Amino acid sequence: MTLSLVGFISAAQAAPDTDHLKGSIVLKGEGSTNIFDGIKDTRFLDLAYAQWAWSNLKSPTDVAAELAKYKGAYKTFEQAAKAEFKPRWKVKYMSIPDNQWTKAGRELRAHVDRELFLQSPDQDAIARYRDLTLLEMAWDGYVSRRAPWHAEDWEAFESFYCDRHTRVLGFVMDGCAIPNWHRPDPGAWKKVGYERLKREGRLEFLQGG
Repeated sequence: MTLSLVGFISAAQAAPDTDHLKGSIVLKGEGSTNIFDGIKDTRFLDLAYAQWAWSNLKSPTDVAAELAKYKGAYKTFEQAAKAEFKPRWKVKYMSIPDNQWTKAGRELRAHVDRELFLQSPDQDAIARYRDLTLLEMAWDGYVSRRAPWHAEDWEAFESFYCDRHTRVLGFVMDGCAIPNWHRPDPGAWKKVGYERLKREGRLEFLQGG
């Protein structure tokens, strides 16, 4: 409880940091950095908040409710950033060789995003929406493929994959703990498939003691 409280206080007091941020702040769109480049501490605007969210949001319902608090501010910023980027890019790309467009576009997008972000009165909300969305994407794209559907298997899953999760998500982890952000309606075939693999003894993390 103490750790969670400290994490919440830190998240509430943290100032968004663009000094070491790699790539743009906008998650998608022309010129923005590929969101699947990897989850690292340098990808986050507010690392303390990311750590708090990973440790304290326990379900997709929790994540959705948290995102809803900040969505309006982020979407307003996103639209402004796109509108600012397009005319600048139209001027810039004509003087750049075709094979350098991707790199130059990302660099310009990052510059525009940070410029508008630093001018925004809603920096905390923008940072939190973006950072939590990155975590959600990491869970959906990396963790969920192996995560168990049965609560009684969760501890074995966390222990078995602890080293791997630490390499990918270690900076937001408390020990080996991974939140369960399974979608509430994933499609019956996923659960049925999991149960079949479990019956057949083919789940790695349940095979050894």
